Amino acid sequence: MSVVSVLDPHAARTLFDASCALAWADGELVEPELRAIRALAVTLGLAEIIGATNEALAQRSVLPSRWRLARLEPRARVLVLAAAAWIAVSDGTVDPREVEALDDLRERGGLEESALRFAH
Repeated sequence: MSVVSVLDPHAARTLFDASCALAWADGELVEPELRAIRALAVTLGLAEIIGATNEALAQRSVLPSRWRLARLEPRARVLVLAAAAWIAVSDGTVDPREVEALDDLRERGGLEESALRFAH
């Protein structure tokens, strides 16, 4: 059983949406990010999203709101941040705008600054 398989549907969708937002954080969507997003959708078991991944990524996504993240358990918020960071590094570079978006996501999720030490 994978870590993400225990997420409830709300947490899984929040994780997916945050990852899509990070894919666009640097202003462009490149193939490695698209492949990572698709793999994430498959891993999350979000069948309805797998078919709509291209559509979801065709438009710039926004980070989940504080309210939406607050509804998640603390461990799920950490997982959302970790998945978003994985998307940020999937193209081999971390743009300053991606770091800024990750920090914003961390803050919205009420997580400590140390939760992002891997991204700096």
